[in-house]
Amino acid sequence: MDFTNAWDVVRFAVTSMSQEVTITFKDAAMNILSGVITIPAGPETRQIEVRYNDRGRRRISHVELRAKDIIRLDSFKFRR
Repeated sequence: MDFTNAWDVVRFAVTSMSQEVTITFKDAAMNILSGVITIPAGPETRQIEVRYNDRGRRRISHVELRAKDIIRLDSFKFRR
């Protein structure tokens, strides 16, 4: 997912994860900022909040989500 602007904080919810999901936050040059965040498989009704804070450096330009099945994303919040 590419963002039009760079952000300090990006937060969203992930649900319906019947298989493992990995998430990485990246800068404009596609360098990984967050390390790989792994959400293990679980009940599809479970909701997990994912958040990355760049501590005022405003570098978050991309989020990479890897899922082997359908997932749902909701409640995106961005902060500069």
